[in-house]
Amino acid sequence: MALFLLIIVLICSRMDHGINKSVQNPMYICICKNVTDRQIRQAVFQQDVSNIRELRACLGACDQCGKCARDARGIIREAASEKMMMETHSAMAS
Repeated sequence: MALFLLIIVLICSRMDHGINKSVQNPMYICICKNVTDRQIRQAVFQQDVSNIRELRACLGACDQCGKCARDARGIIREAASEKMMMETHSAMAS
């Protein structure tokens, strides 16, 4: 149990660092539609975007040249994982 809690704490501290970094220095992922990694993360957290199709519908990203799709997919996965860990952490705290 203690090991599990330690893992959760480490993951959450990593998530905080990653989110803060993204907020301070957003990176353009989809240049065709001017979509940043920050906007993708917000779409995952606030609008439950979980795949490229939903991202395309939400932000219009990844529907022109398609070169950004792989990076966008990775950010979606990372943000979804962070969201799930934060929800798990919140549920354990209450």
